[in-house]
Amino acid sequence: MMSKSQKKKSKNKIYYQTFGVIVGITLFIWILRGLGALGFMPGLVIWILIFMSIGSGAIATFQSSRRW
Repeated sequence: MMSKSQKKKSKNKIYYQTFGVIVGITLFIWILRGLGALGFMPGLVIWILIFMSIGSGAIATFQSSRRW
């Protein structure tokens, strides 16, 4: 049986993994768009990904700072 701290750590890990995946996708698409491979992609998509990265990072940080 898992203790509370182990459950919290595994939950935090999921939030940070989600943050990392979103940041990775954002950087990958941004670099490909800059190189011209995805030049057809509108800038709005990049902005949405950037805001998703910021939001998921804020959620991950907030969840890891909770004490319960």
